[in-house]
Amino acid sequence: MSGERVLITGVNGFIGSHMAQYLLERQFTVYGMGRSRHSRIQHPQFFYTPCDLSDPKQIFSWMAQNDI
Repeated sequence: MSGERVLITGVNGFIGSHMAQYLLERQFTVYGMGRSRHSRIQHPQFFYTPCDLSDPKQIFSWMAQNDI
């Protein structure tokens, strides 16, 4: 399923970071959100946005702006 786009919340956590790496290896474009200002993941198909995940309005607003 290369070329697909996915959003992973909590991408800096154990499960989220491993899921991102798994999908990136399979040619997915990964959008990650988390509480930290930066992510450790470095990949040309990875895009990170710091976000307050307890605020659904912030998440849905970002999704609408990025067509996810």
